[in-house]
Amino acid sequence: MQLPHLPGLLALHHTASLGSLEGAAASLKQRPEDVRLRLDRLEAAYGNALVAPTEGGLSLTPEGQVVEGYAQRILGLAREAHRAVRTGTDDVEQVRVGVADVLPKVLAWRLLSPIRCSSGPRVALRCTAGTTEQLDQLVALGALDLVLSDVGRPAAPTVDVVLLGTTGLSLFASRGLADQLVGRGPRWLDGAPMLLPAPGTRLRLALDGWLADHFLQPQVVGEFADSALLKAFAAEGAGFFAMHDAVGRHLQSQRGFVRLAGLSGLKQRLYAHIRSDSRSQAAIDRLLLHAPAAFNEDHESGLLPIE
Repeated sequence: MQLPHLPGLLALHHTASLGSLEGAAASLKQRPEDVRLRLDRLEAAYGNALVAPTEGGLSLTPEGQVVEGYAQRILGLAREAHRAVRTGTDDVEQVRVGVADVLPKVLAWRLLSPIRCSSGPRVALRCTAGTTEQLDQLVALGALDLVLSDVGRPAAPTVDVVLLGTTGLSLFASRGLADQLVGRGPRWLDGAPMLLPAPGTRLRLALDGWLADHFLQPQVVGEFADSALLKAFAAEGAGFFAMHDAVGRHLQSQRGFVRLAGLSGLKQRLYAHIRSDSRSQAAIDRLLLHAPAAFNEDHESGLLPIE
């Protein structure tokens, strides 16, 4: 098979990103018919349709998604080669990381810091946030080197899963809401406003099970896929929430939250999904070596008992 040329992959990438020939053409400063011609040549080279019409534009076929994953890598390497030639150096290592929405961002920072703080080659992180399912597709296609997640199953045979650490969970609230909850008595959780992770996530399943086991029924006032957005609502007193003990001290000292209580017997495991043929294995090894230090569960005692 004749290898497809770079302009065809570029046309596919822009069409996938912008959802139409017109958008891709404007981005590439070309005519739509020229973009279409390059896509046709690319499809002929692979013997498969790579894009298909949808309502209002174009989307990738399953085969197109596979090719687009490799196109991202090829175009990324082309950009790196261009930078290396222009600067006269190729000592900047690109590490492409996916961070699951449900993970605390400060914990992701702790885990990734050893990659940046090294005496070896300079490292540039390229971070992407999303659901574990979305990020797993990217790491399986080779568009990411690793994913930080609370899911322990591999995304594909080419992806290895490594346990990074285990942390407990506690309930936190703004100071104002905590003061209101103090006077509610031993069953203070019943009817209290609670902010929860999105349904279906590992953290949500664990919390639902824990609440059911303890016959507790808080009032659910919000569900959030993104942990940072959840904490923004919590900071305004919208509700209390559960978060990893590994970031408890940060939540209390830097964000002003109050630790209400620990959730006894409830633990969360966090994992790295690593592309087995990643070009950034040395940087990933530094992450794995220092990962245990990111799970220091140093926090203040809880304010309220749970019965």
